[in-house]
Amino acid sequence: MQAQPKIQQLTNEKARQIGDIRFIQLVNSIVAPQNNKSLRTIAFVSITARTGTSSLVAGLGEELVNYTCKPSVLVKMEDLKQINWDDIENLTQYYYFTSVRNLLAFNHPCKENSKVKKDQERTPVSPPLLEGAMMVLKRSFSHIIVDCASLKSSSDALIIAPMVDSVVLVVEADRTTKEQVTWAQRTIEKANGKLLGVVLNKRRYPIPELIHRWL
Repeated sequence: MQAQPKIQQLTNEKARQIGDIRFIQLVNSIVAPQNNKSLRTIAFVSITARTGTSSLVAGLGEELVNYTCKPSVLVKMEDLKQINWDDIENLTQYYYFTSVRNLLAFNHPCKENSKVKKDQERTPVSPPLLEGAMMVLKRSFSHIIVDCASLKSSSDALIIAPMVDSVVLVVEADRTTKEQVTWAQRTIEKANGKLLGVVLNKRRYPIPELIHRWL
């Protein structure tokens, strides 16, 4: 008998309003058939830390389930790395409901244990294990959105890149340079990742956004 998902409020400090054009374009890119096949697994990564990737992922997850009316799951790569082969057939024990209907989160308790976390960091990530986990997730969810650490701090995104349908690069307005974006694109493609596009985050509006939409 499979464990029932627990309840967890989604901690989402997203600075956005419903209908944000970033999410509309992303949702259309993800659910629109491409070669008669929509994108189901998407990894998000930034170049540097504190770019707001996690908030963007949560916002996109909400828009996806509102649009498709099908269950999706948010997965942090650091959680996915904690699983072992014994977990594969019982991943439901790590599913948590969020405050958004049909949107769940994947949370592995081992990451809270600093000793276990350090041991995991010393142990190479097993690509076959990650591929197996992604296959199990796809049985239960319409879309799997993976939140990866920045390219400058971890190789996580490059490990998962060839296993997902596409990768989205998040860049920070007024901080990320053109050279950094070019480097990131080449790095992702070199890892056999399929880059879906680049999202400009933390954009500042000299004109209030509400007025800016009417211009």
